[in-house]
Amino acid sequence: MICFSTTYLFNLQKLNLIIGLTFICTFANAQHYKNDEHVIAKADEYFNKENYSTAIELYHDILKDDSLNTHAMFQVAEAKRKLRNYEEAEQWYEKVHKYKPKEQPTALYYVALMQKTNGKYLNALANFEQFIKNVEANPEKFKKRDNLGSQAKIEKRGCYLALEQKPALGIAKSFKIETQPLNTEYNDYAPVIYQNDNSLIITSGRVTKNNKTIDPILKEATSDNYRFIKVSDLTIWKELPDVDGFSNINTKYGDGAGVLNKNNTKFYFTSCQNPDGSCSIYLSELKKGKWQKPRPLNENINKSGFDSKQPCLNDQENTLFFVSNRKGGVGANDIWYATQKDSSDSWSVAKNLTTANTPLNENSPFYYPLDTVLFFASEGHESLGGLDVMLLNGVFTSKEKVVNLGAPFNSSADDCYFTIGEQKGYLSSNRAGGIGKFDIYSFNYTGDVEIAKELTLKPNEQQAPTTRYFDSPKSDSTSKSDYENINIGVINKRDNPNSTKIDIKGSIKDANSPQKPVTVKLVDQKNKINKVATSDNNGDFRMDQVENNNYVLQAEAKLNKTTGRTNIKLQSLTTYPVNKNNVSSEFENIFFDFGKSELRPEAKQSIVTLADFLKNNTQAQVEIMACTDTIGADEFNIKLSKLRGETVYNCLVENGVDRKSLIIHALGEATEGTFNDPKLYTQFNRRVLLNINNLKKHYQPAYVTCLVNPGTTFYSLSKEFNMSIDEIFEVNGLTNDNLFAFKPLRVKYTPNIKTSSLVIYLGE
Repeated sequence: MICFSTTYLFNLQKLNLIIGLTFICTFANAQHYKNDEHVIAKADEYFNKENYSTAIELYHDILKDDSLNTHAMFQVAEAKRKLRNYEEAEQWYEKVHKYKPKEQPTALYYVALMQKTNGKYLNALANFEQFIKNVEANPEKFKKRDNLGSQAKIEKRGCYLALEQKPALGIAKSFKIETQPLNTEYNDYAPVIYQNDNSLIITSGRVTKNNKTIDPILKEATSDNYRFIKVSDLTIWKELPDVDGFSNINTKYGDGAGVLNKNNTKFYFTSCQNPDGSCSIYLSELKKGKWQKPRPLNENINKSGFDSKQPCLNDQENTLFFVSNRKGGVGANDIWYATQKDSSDSWSVAKNLTTANTPLNENSPFYYPLDTVLFFASEGHESLGGLDVMLLNGVFTSKEKVVNLGAPFNSSADDCYFTIGEQKGYLSSNRAGGIGKFDIYSFNYTGDVEIAKELTLKPNEQQAPTTRYFDSPKSDSTSKSDYENINIGVINKRDNPNSTKIDIKGSIKDANSPQKPVTVKLVDQKNKINKVATSDNNGDFRMDQVENNNYVLQAEAKLNKTTGRTNIKLQSLTTYPVNKNNVSSEFENIFFDFGKSELRPEAKQSIVTLADFLKNNTQAQVEIMACTDTIGADEFNIKLSKLRGETVYNCLVENGVDRKSLIIHALGEATEGTFNDPKLYTQFNRRVLLNINNLKKHYQPAYVTCLVNPGTTFYSLSKEFNMSIDEIFEVNGLTNDNLFAFKPLRVKYTPNIKTSSLVIYLGE
């Protein structure tokens, strides 16, 4: 009898991807046992302890004398599957199904599962379908078979998903395997972004001078934590020198799979040093430039006799997600979470994150705060292969939904430990073409729509082609490419058959940003934007005086950086006839200088006047119609008119106007008005028209904006409009005494203003 120390490699059945150490004695050959039953019993013992390599040796000894021993064949297939040797596992399952289908009726399921994991999707589909038929024909026979009939239907749907994405499997811009020495011939996984996107903490089973070979069969060391940084213009990985004692957190047992807090002073990680070989979550803190001796978290996290591993934190660092096989879960390994009230690391009793979990294994959670989503890997959801990276959207809300990230992030093999930083992301995979067993892959992640769409398994069914008409005002620096239009509702003309005009009221919610305004667009049957409104902080919006017709409502939604999706939903929508007793009135024109979108001095004064009126007449709504002259290219003029409309909108909001009181048009070039002087014509069309709807009575302006005729003086204006020169300066925001022909100027409104020779009035 030869005794040697070996590893569990991964706790693969439970997806530890963490190495634990045990001492096992194995026999040189099976002849030391009295008969095959004893050999099988010993082989099963090793199998149950997850020492699959030794178990396989003993099963092979049995098969030398009994080549069709059903139990031995099936257990070899199982051991190969759990060791992630899917090609050989497929061959062994096929052998069992071919020769012993009645004794092992589930072998067909695993044949299909291995074919799927090996990328043979059509073959897998046929076998899953046959297995489902077998279960339906004889349910009692499969009653105690781990509900494989239901899982086969999930795997079948996964095959269809994979076939849809097969051209993209393993292919994407900027998606690549990282080079040595980050990756080695051994298992390298669990990347944690350290100081920046190009520095990592990883878990590895590499053999080094300090971590020598443990298992002579697998030739893999117990896992440790390693730190790397990219040097030489970010082309070469180099291990960080251990000046702060970080390597001291490693033990002779399996260590790895952790998470840092925001300021990199706490490292929560997994260590499998428990006497029974189970794993617990430990914490090491950086104090005075040195990493301190790790201590285990409390019993609410580390439940005795069970694994607790692969921790991650939310952005407030008061919720810890982790993986455990403790009782009370949904499956084998589930994602759990616990909370704490302060930073003392006193964690509450853990709860099961039921939406994420399945009867199979889940692992490697990663919380992404910008989109409030949780990434994790799963065997039990619809997948392209074995483990697939999933996204749980709407964490801790009633809208929780699991989405498969799709190719290229998932492949026909196993993909896990997804993480993203500022502009770069990483994951671990054992897909074909790697350097070793599990390798670390990277991808550029700038948050733009193109990359985000690669993260989406299926297009958002609500999503319409991008129709940029008027970009809603944004107070932050977010790129407008982060926004896209989605269809959220329909307005039917037949709902108000006897009305020529209707008012629209609705409520819209964004689960990710409930307090931020959302731009809502009314799109007609020719795909033309009719009106644009913006919701208030409660999500309410309205559109008054709308021509009764058939429309689609579109929301300009900020896309999740990680999914290319949005959580915007239409909560309510009501249309009703316009009150015939209400009237509409024009407000002063807001004029602009040639090629400009900045407000002129008199325009600022006009907007303050309008804002005060709207705050006192909340039932009213202003329609902002922006336009330009005909000088310049159409594309430029459309853009300029949008900017002018946006400027007026922003100024009204800044002066306290409720967003619901504003709707927008960007008209582009205007062709209204006939004037002998072309200068007058072009200035006339450099404007934003303001129409006030739903008034109880017509608006009576105190001042109006006109265009100054040549030869007009301040003195003549003062005399004709009964205004002091100081008043003229004040209501126009003037700082000098220059008057220019055909330039805008505010004067008192008088009934005979249209006949004035000093100014040109362009109102009603």
